[in-house]
Amino acid sequence: CASGDCGACTVLVGHQDKQGLVYRVVNACICPLGSLQDCHLVTVEGLAATGEKNLTMHPVQTAMVECHGSQCGFCTPGFVMSLVGLQLEAGEQLAQADTDIRRAAVVEAISGNLCRCTGYRPIIAAGIVVFDKPAPANKFVAEWAPNAPLAGAGENVFPPVLLNRADSSYWQPHTEAQLQQLLREHPQARLVAGGTDLMLEVTQLYQPLAQLIDINRVASLTAIDIRGDEIILGAAVTYDAFEQALAHLAPEFAALLARLGSRQIRNRATFGGNICNASPIAHRRCAALFIGDGCGAGNNR
Repeated sequence: CASGDCGACTVLVGHQDKQGLVYRVVNACICPLGSLQDCHLVTVEGLAATGEKNLTMHPVQTAMVECHGSQCGFCTPGFVMSLVGLQLEAGEQLAQADTDIRRAAVVEAISGNLCRCTGYRPIIAAGIVVFDKPAPANKFVAEWAPNAPLAGAGENVFPPVLLNRADSSYWQPHTEAQLQQLLREHPQARLVAGGTDLMLEVTQLYQPLAQLIDINRVASLTAIDIRGDEIILGAAVTYDAFEQALAHLAPEFAALLARLGSRQIRNRATFGGNICNASPIAHRRCAALFIGDGCGAGNNR
C-alpha cells in the first residue's frame, strides 16, 4: 500500500536498551533508512535458523503452515513478522495464559495487517497455538544476533551527519545544541521522528525530501519524566513508549492507546508529530482522542 496501512511490509527493528536487544515491528514502506542507524533489521527472509543441511522455519512460520493461514501469500510475511514481534514481547506470559487472553493479544498484534483472501480465523489460530511451545521460538533470537554489539542508547557512536550531498541530506543530531545548529544552517530542512505521515509525501505524492533532520537520538526529546501528578513527554516520545510507561500507572489509559492506529504505527508515531502536523484526518487511522485536530499516527515533522 506504500502508506503504512496494510502491514505486508512489516519488519522487526532491534535496538539496544538497558534490557538488551529489544525488537519492535514497523512498516518498512514508510520508515526512513537513516532512522535505522545502529539498529538491527530482521526481515521475513531472516527468520529461519540456519542448519548444516537446511533451514529450520520459525515456529510462527510452522504454525501458519499447519493452520493453513496463507492463501495468495501477499500478506503472509507481514502477519508472520507481527506474530513474531508478539512472541518476542510477551511470549513467556502468553504461554501461561488461557486461549481467550492469547486470542485478544494476537488480534491486537495483527491489527495493522490486512488479508484479502484467506480470512483471519486460521491466522489467529496460528498465532494462538505458537505459544504452546515458546522455548523453540526463543532460540531464534540468538540466531539473529548481530556479530558485534549494537551501540547503546545515548552513546552517540555515530556522527550527526549520515548523508550530506547536494541533492539529499540526512542528519541525526545527538543533542539539542546540535539540532539547533542544524536548524540554523538548514532552515528549509524537515524534521522527522517516526515519519508515519511525512513519508507519504514520498510514497504517495512522489515528492523528494532533500533535507531531513532525524530527532530520534536527542535524549531529551525521547524522554518520559513522571513526577507525582505530572508527566513530561519529549516531542519524539512514541505512543508505544508512552503506553509502556502507563501500563502500571494508568492501565485503562494504556489500554485506550490500543485503539490508536496499529502496533507498527504506534512503535513509530510520536505525540509531538501528531500535534505539530494537526491533520484533521490524522492519517486516517482513528477517531480523535488527544489534543490537536486529529489523533492518529502523527506525522513527526
